[in-house]
Amino acid sequence: MNKTKKRIYISTPEYANKLCGICTPYTKNFDIDIVKGRCILDASSILGILSMLGKEVYIFPNTENSILIKELFNKIDSI
Repeated sequence: MNKTKKRIYISTPEYANKLCGICTPYTKNFDIDIVKGRCILDASSILGILSMLGKEVYIFPNTENSILIKELFNKIDSI
């Protein structure tokens, strides 16, 4: 499993919605986890992401494809 991660802050419901919209198409090929402590959520779940509102979390794409990881992280950075 790839250990690449990205730290983000889920600041607003709009940010959470955009994050979910970015992550959902990628989850057809691989899982993307949102991790806060012991809590692990599916990045394509808007309710899960909203439960982390106002928190700093880590995004873990579960793939070895570095091109897709870079593309995903660049899209997240553009929010």
